[in-house]
Amino acid sequence: MTSSGPHTFDSAISTLVPAVLRVLRKMKRWAWDAITSATLPAPVRAPPG
Repeated sequence: MTSSGPHTFDSAISTLVPAVLRVLRKMKRWAWDAITSATLPAPVRAPPG
């Protein structure tokens, strides 16, 4: 991977960070819905990986 300077890095970070935050927020909402909608406590499983 070639680096073309700090400007490209900053622009990559500025587009990557909101996308990551959006994914985390979506995952948190999904987990919250799963927890609140479950009538019985679900078994705790380790995340894959």
